Parts: sequence; structure tokens; C-alpha cells
Amino acid sequence: MKLKPEEILIRWINYHLAEAGEERRVTNLGKDLNDSFALTHVLNQIDGTKCPLDPLKTDNLSKRAGEMITNSEAIGVPRVIEPQHIIANNIKVNTLYCSYIFNTKHGLKPLDEECNFDMADLLDDDIEGTLEERQFRIWINSLGIEGVDVTDLYDDVKTGILLCKVADKIVPGSVNWKMTRDPCKNIYDM
Repeated sequence: MKLKPEEILIRWINYHLAEAGEERRVTNLGKDLNDSFALTHVLNQIDGTKCPLDPLKTDNLSKRAGEMITNSEAIGVPRVIEPQHIIANNIKVNTLYCSYIFNTKHGLKPLDEECNFDMADLLDDDIEGTLEERQFRIWINSLGIEGVDVTDLYDDVKTGILLCKVADKIVPGSVNWKMTRDPCKNIYDM
């Protein structure tokens, strides 16, 4: 649950690439998707009959992206993206597109008793930091402060803005936001 949506989508894409027997992996939702290779394989893993690997036969990236988008429409993904967005490495639009594919048809196996044991090695994601650090991180995230999602307590509090938001949430009006610069311009603001 501590992973950002982009990180979850990257893991999901890499899972499907591994299932397809491909060695290539994705590390971001921008440049790594611009040749449509990864998403074409993801769509093929989700539904091989409606989404063949035919787009990869062409070297024209725009045509390849267009065919991939057409394949995704065949499985029910709405057309929220155009080929030029894929080629332009537009991370936000690519994230939106990947999330639509994931929400329409993710292609993951349903969890069962055997699968739970296979995924047990993923549970060590939250071993970073001390017990106190994890407790503070979870507590801050549970406050429901808009725009706050603490994943690394030490890095997130170094500017002081997060601490001001927490203090203001606990005691509304305790922070003079006219005197507090968000984002901090220099070390003195911090």
C-alpha cells in the first residue's frame, strides 16, 4: 500500500513482460514505453486473441503505437491517448493510459492459497527504517492531509513543510502560512 500508483503500474508491466518470457524491463512510464514494445506485450498477455503482437512488426513508432491503441480498444479500454503521446514520452498521459488498461482488464491470476505463498517474498517491502519511523509514517498518512503521502519520513520532513502541515492538521491555525514558503526556495526557508 505504500507504493505510488506509478510504481505499481511499473511492477504490473514488468510482471507481464516476465510472463511473456521477455528479458526487457520497464523502469519508468515515459521513455521505456515510447516504442510500444512493453505495452504491446502486456495487452497480448491479457488477451492474445484480441491483442496480437502484430504492431511490433512495423518499425514506424507512430503506426505501432496506433495499432497498440486499437488493440487496447478491442478489450474495452477507452481511447484516452493518441500515438504521439506514447512517442513523446508523456509520463502523465502514459500513466493514465496504463491505469485504464489495468482497471479494464489487469490479467492477473486470482489469489489462492498457493499464490499467497509465492507472493510472501513481496511482504518485506516495509522493512525499511525503525519501528518508530514506520509508526510515524503510518500515523502521518492516516491524518488524511491533502497531498501528503509519506513514503520516506526522513526525506519528506527535511524541508519542514510536512511538519507544518501535520501541526496545522492537529491544531488548525497554528501555522502562519503567509510566513511559510511552500515550496522552500533555499536552505533558510527550510
